[in-house]
Amino acid sequence: MSRHTTPRRGHRTSIREVSRQVAVLGLCTATGLLAGCSSSDHTTPAPSDSRPPAQQLASQPLPSWIPSPTTGSRATGSVQRPALSYQGVEVRVDLDRGNSVTMNIHGPTAPAGTKVGAEAADLTWTVTVSDATGTIPLSITQFNVQDEAGKYHWAQPVKGSPVPAKIGKGQKATFTIHTVASAGEGMVRWAPDGKHVVALWDYIAELD
Repeated sequence: MSRHTTPRRGHRTSIREVSRQVAVLGLCTATGLLAGCSSSDHTTPAPSDSRPPAQQLASQPLPSWIPSPTTGSRATGSVQRPALSYQGVEVRVDLDRGNSVTMNIHGPTAPAGTKVGAEAADLTWTVTVSDATGTIPLSITQFNVQDEAGKYHWAQPVKGSPVPAKIGKGQKATFTIHTVASAGEGMVRWAPDGKHVVALWDYIAELD
C-alpha cells in the first residue's frame, strides 16, 4: 500500500504557499520552462505596503529554479501562457482548433516500505482529464516531472492504469503515472504536443 508524501514545513517560500493565496499563476513565456527563464527580482514588501495580502505574498521571492509567475483570475493555461498550479487544483487548458479540457493532478504517493529519509523514490500521481470540448489526444509522452534540482524525468504509465489514446467530448478519464524522482519540491508538466508545456502542478515529496 502506498503512502502520501508529507508537505515540507518551514523550509522556504514555495510556489505551493503562493498558490494558496493566489488562485492561478501563469508562467513568464510559453516556452519558458523549456528554454529556462530567470527568477523574479521582486523584493519583500515594506511593512507599510498598502496592497492586498495576496498581492504582497505573490511578490515574495521564489526558488530560483521555478519560472517567474504572474497572477491571474482563473486557472487557465495555453501554449502562449502556461498555467502554474499545485497538486489537487484543476487547470482549464485552451488547446488548438478551439478545443479545451480540464486537467487535475493529485500526488505524489511513494510505495509502502520506502526508506524514511530516502533521497529519491518511485513517485506516483493520479491524473484526471474531463470536460473536453472535442477529441483530445493523450499519451504518456506528454507528461514529465521536473525535480527540485531542475532535472527532468519522463513519466511512465502505472501497470493496470494505461493512459487512454484520447478523450472525447464530455468524457472523463483517470489514470496514474509514475517516475523515480528526488525528494523535495518539483513540478509535473503537461505538454499536449510533447514539446510545449501548457500546465504545471507543483508538489512536495518529503519521504519521512
